[in-house]
Amino acid sequence: MQTNLITRGLVIPQNLKDFLDRKLAFALDRFQLVPADVDMTIEDINGPRGGPDKRCRLRVGNSKRTRVLIEETGSDLQRVLSRTVDRMEQALAKLHRKHHSRAARQPRKSLAVAGM
Repeated sequence: MQTNLITRGLVIPQNLKDFLDRKLAFALDRFQLVPADVDMTIEDINGPRGGPDKRCRLRVGNSKRTRVLIEETGSDLQRVLSRTVDRMEQALAKLHRKHHSRAARQPRKSLAVAGM
């Protein structure tokens, strides 16, 4: 998994980065999206003024063209990050179900018997 973390106006503690890495790895492993490219931008919208001002944008893609874009805003950084990854996991589950239901609907080609 290639994770690209960009922060603007925030310093992310190492323990929060470790939490985020574990949560992302677990979510992506579930859907076998390894290797995956993960771009995450975390920013403080309002600066020191306060309020629900932490925003996280998460983009996930892989070589099979699975792409998900999630954005979440809130005042508690850990909750924002956790909610973003949870929503990503829900979106990937939806794509996974859609892909597998489409594959189940496609008729299988019958094999011709040789020599007849």
